[in-house]
Amino acid sequence: MAENSQNQYFPDEVTLPGETLAETLKAKSMTQAEFSLRSGLSEKTISQIINGKAPITHESALAFERVLGASAQFWMNRETRYREYLARIEEKEHLSSLTSWASYFPYAEMAKRHYVEPIPHTQKEARVSSLLDFFAVVSPSAWSDVWEKREVAFRRSAKVCDNLHVVASWLRAGERRAYDLSAEDYSASQFRAVIPSLRALTNSPIPDAAPEMESLCASAGVRLALVPELPKLGASGATYWLRDSKPVIQLSLRYKTTDHFWFSFFHEAKHVFQESRKKVFLDTPAFDLDAPEEEEANKFSGDTLIPPVAYASFVSSHSRFTAAIIRSFAQELEIHPGIVVGRLQHDRKIPFKNHNGLKQRVTWKA
Repeated sequence: MAENSQNQYFPDEVTLPGETLAETLKAKSMTQAEFSLRSGLSEKTISQIINGKAPITHESALAFERVLGASAQFWMNRETRYREYLARIEEKEHLSSLTSWASYFPYAEMAKRHYVEPIPHTQKEARVSSLLDFFAVVSPSAWSDVWEKREVAFRRSAKVCDNLHVVASWLRAGERRAYDLSAEDYSASQFRAVIPSLRALTNSPIPDAAPEMESLCASAGVRLALVPELPKLGASGATYWLRDSKPVIQLSLRYKTTDHFWFSFFHEAKHVFQESRKKVFLDTPAFDLDAPEEEEANKFSGDTLIPPVAYASFVSSHSRFTAAIIRSFAQELEIHPGIVVGRLQHDRKIPFKNHNGLKQRVTWKA
């Protein structure tokens, strides 16, 4: 027996419905000629059904029921199972021609994340089938129509563009997660209203803050999907809209530190406010600094975390930034000190090696 991703079982072989007809006629000691007279079906039609050259139709199934006793449903079920079996044989042959497409995906890693079925690499056709199920498409060409021809506004980098299959896998995992989340209808004003509460969570360990973040976002109609990055993804966050006009913020926790996590979150929050509903914003290390939407998102994130007036006063008041000074400023702003460290490092006020101990490091739970 064969098993698919929905735990349905399919026989490895199905006999011809005509064999059942032949066996039934034999058991009743009825010749095909007599059955033809009783059923009103031609001997040619009966012979074709027995030899699998003609299907059992609804009309012939009713005739079988009247003459042979077994229900029309029984005969139609035999015919349906057989035709489905033939279709699956044909599909298997078709899938075998698609194995090169499947090789572009990090299948083993996707299986570890439970995105796809854990299928050995030797069962290539089964992997293709599992991937098509995951993406909810019938073929690689349909996959291309969905993923390559979407109006996409990635934060451009050659590395990301060269790994579209990885990016699509990660985004699809977030998309599936987002559809499972409950949320109110989107309200920009409500989302703005919860931004201060979201910022207040920066002092909490990220695993503890995550459920409250999801709840606050959902109250404004924003779905927050935390999806670990896949190998070679190179993205820490993304923003996109589901087809029913629901915004999604997806984070990968790529850098695994407080400053990057919260900067990415508020960066993506700004993209939600921009309401570019046909675009997918992908947050990667290399991006187009001249893109107005990206400049706005960076400024919104930085200013939300550390108000510009307070930051300007802070950096102008100190020639050295000790751990104690950084902690004091962070406490004044009611944010995590690691966020201040990240900002100082980004602005080259301190070396990137300094004060990393003030950052909180986070790993995904196994």
